[in-house]
Amino acid sequence: MLASFVLLGCAGFSGCKVGPNYRTPSSLMNDRWSLDDHPRLHGETADLSTWWKHFNDPILDFLINQSADQNLTLREAGARILESRARRDATIGSLFPQAQAANGNFSGNRISPNIANFFAFPGVFDPDLSPSNWTVGVGATWELDFWGRYRRAVESADASLDAACAAYDESRVLLLAEVGQTYVELRTLENRLELAKLNLQSQEMTLGIAQKRQEAGLGTSLDIAQAETNVGQTSATLPLLQILHRQANNRLCLLLGRNPTNLQVEIGFNTPIPHPPHNLAFGIPADLLRRRPDVRRAERELAAQSEKIGIAKTDFYPHITLTGNIGLASEDFSNLLRSSSGIGVISPGFSWNLLNYGRIKNNVKAEQAAFQARCHAYHNSVLKACQEAEDAQVAYIYGFDRADALHRAANGALMAVKKSEELFRAGTIDFGRVYILQAELLVQQDQLASAQGDLASNLINLFKALGGGWDKVHFHDTLVSN
Repeated sequence: MLASFVLLGCAGFSGCKVGPNYRTPSSLMNDRWSLDDHPRLHGETADLSTWWKHFNDPILDFLINQSADQNLTLREAGARILESRARRDATIGSLFPQAQAANGNFSGNRISPNIANFFAFPGVFDPDLSPSNWTVGVGATWELDFWGRYRRAVESADASLDAACAAYDESRVLLLAEVGQTYVELRTLENRLELAKLNLQSQEMTLGIAQKRQEAGLGTSLDIAQAETNVGQTSATLPLLQILHRQANNRLCLLLGRNPTNLQVEIGFNTPIPHPPHNLAFGIPADLLRRRPDVRRAERELAAQSEKIGIAKTDFYPHITLTGNIGLASEDFSNLLRSSSGIGVISPGFSWNLLNYGRIKNNVKAEQAAFQARCHAYHNSVLKACQEAEDAQVAYIYGFDRADALHRAANGALMAVKKSEELFRAGTIDFGRVYILQAELLVQQDQLASAQGDLASNLINLFKALGGGWDKVHFHDTLVSN
């Protein structure tokens, strides 16, 4: 009997699988960048897995490592992997008997001799008026997988697990990029603050000169009013920059998994803005974009949905089950464990939803429509990846040209201010020209500092667009358990 049970079960495993067999859809990715001939795309090969190393900034390295170990959003994504893995393992259990239990029973009865059909013949046939029965055994019910319902469920769970791993990698990519960009923003604001303070000092000195010239009868109240205007406008930028700096500091604390605190003790203040390399080679777009976690996640979700179509189609066919039970039964407990007390039963059967084809058919159509929706989502994620990578690369390439032009403008403005201040002190020119040039200097220097921050931010955006920040060496479970 047990051999028959196993034989029928194996037959269920070797059955066919109804529904479509999934194949990864083709995606039209470019083999060349749109600006592939630009010299900035020809240099050292970019290391996407540890992109922050290209900035040669030990503080950035420290922050990246801290966030990868402590960020709570990343830990949440890691826990999703463990959840998905446990659900996959539970689904695998469906390949074996779905219901299995040990059972035991004792029954005691009292028969009345005063009821109809009671028969007794004293001395020859004396029935037991209090019969009892002891039973123990093991039973199992197994729906055989003739049509691939449970095997497709396992394949769907495998794809969902892969999608959870890709989601973890996606969270890591976004996290590390945001840490890098927030750090760059913090350093850029510190430099802008320092420039504003230096300009304020220069403007206050010029205001003092204007006041002394007026006292000596060499200037007018207009000079003082104009000087006061510059001092007031520059002073007003300081609180705004300080607000933005503190907010960036707090945002960085959140990324590090900490309560808001002043990070200056750990990372210093007013250090240089991270400067990216001028030339980097990024390889073939198609190969790089396929490694993007969001593209991989969309493809794995598509695979999981494909298997659900086959699962739905199995309802068109009969569900074949195998029920078995083996055990021991005896009237006397003392005889229960003897081999002669053995009992057993095996009961194959089937059920077939003959009158539900409309519902089953529409359920299949729903799963097919969901598959088409995910297919469109996958292709859209590919197009979005291509667009984001190209946009980030354009910004990286031409950001250097903008920074160079602003550097030239800022140097010219600085020389003009110094010369105008000398001429004003000598009484050669009026304060009007100094007023205009001092205001313009702050604008030019502030734009230059922002452009230098944009250089680093543009490259980080490019690394993020290419899915930089993860590799196959990462062990999800290790990170989750920290």
